[in-house]
Amino acid sequence: MLEKRKKNPKERILDKAANLFYIQGFDSTGINQIIEESETFKKSFYTYFQDKNSLALPYLEIQERELIELLTKIIQKHDDYNDFVRAWVKLQKKTMTSSSYRGCPFALFSNQSIKNKELFQDKIKEIFKNWEELLIQFIESLQQKNKFPKKKDAKLIVKKIILYYEGAGQAYSMTKDPIYIKLLEEELLSLKK
Repeated sequence: MLEKRKKNPKERILDKAANLFYIQGFDSTGINQIIEESETFKKSFYTYFQDKNSLALPYLEIQERELIELLTKIIQKHDDYNDFVRAWVKLQKKTMTSSSYRGCPFALFSNQSIKNKELFQDKIKEIFKNWEELLIQFIESLQQKNKFPKKKDAKLIVKKIILYYEGAGQAYSMTKDPIYIKLLEEELLSLKK
């Protein structure tokens, strides 16, 4: 049996900060809480990070990496738009209905980090652009294979995909009504028609 590698203080701080930023918000999370819950020393924190703001970009990068890896895996498994949508929405249903779901981490961060929004807005825009580009490449590859209507503008389709995803996530977060997950799937599938 392989022993699980113990994380170093920097990794523990990043992991705990990422969890706390998502669950309770960037502005509501303090350095002392991160230090305590990551079981590190204050000196360790300041060895790796200047302040809480210096954790923001690594947090956003962690969230972006997870999103891109997830979408890439689904795209690689599903060379059909409808299958992709069903697989993604199935995963989103599982995610959204979990007790820890708070919404899209990028929307949450952008909306919750009022004091320092300008420091992170460029990174959020970059993440959004990367997310769009991945989905545009997917739609265009389907169009080249005649698996998605060529007359449809891939960029506009992707903007609608993200709009429906974000809207459904927020509506579900506020109401816990599963109709929003069902409508997400229906609207995404209708984009191919």
